[in-house]
Amino acid sequence: MMVILSGSKLVLEQSGRLGHATDRAADGERRPVAGFEDQESLRAWKTDPRQLEAQRRGRDQCYELCEMDVAEVVRSAHLERPGATG
Repeated sequence: MMVILSGSKLVLEQSGRLGHATDRAADGERRPVAGFEDQESLRAWKTDPRQLEAQRRGRDQCYELCEMDVAEVVRSAHLERPGATG
């Protein structure tokens, strides 16, 4: 699975997307994360004309700084306490 930090709502429509969530750091910075099945799915999102336009608008109008990290998940774990309510 490939993981990319992305603030784009367009990622929600992307084929091959495994999930999407947003974390907020203590300083208020938002850190959206999306997961993709494979490099091909990630590449399709990255080259989508709507995403390219959203990136251009973000650079020109919204953000002074934008950083993006792409990573491959090596291992993932999900732990749930028995009887937990959520």
